[in-house]
Amino acid sequence: MLSALLGSAGQLCMKLGVTGFRAGQLVPGGVQVVAGVILYGVAAAVWLLVLARLPLSAAYPVLALNFVLIQVFGTLFLGESFSATKGAGLFVIAAGILMTIGNGL
Repeated sequence: MLSALLGSAGQLCMKLGVTGFRAGQLVPGGVQVVAGVILYGVAAAVWLLVLARLPLSAAYPVLALNFVLIQVFGTLFLGESFSATKGAGLFVIAAGILMTIGNGL
């Protein structure tokens, strides 16, 4: 779950960094993009540790949490829309994760 959280936080930072990016700029977003890339790199390192310890079929479904986290982050930090339909979809994703991993973690 830490890998998913870090990866989603990295995506949020990168999105914040490229918001307002204009064609012709050499480096979009500066600090926020760099922070996002670093978070993404740390997420990858954590993911490698997870893969070393768990069966792939148990670990991989947890990455679907990215879909849930990105919606939450987008709504809270970017003012993106949230609806009952999206909530139902996120519930289905979360239920699918739980059903898929069972007692695997």
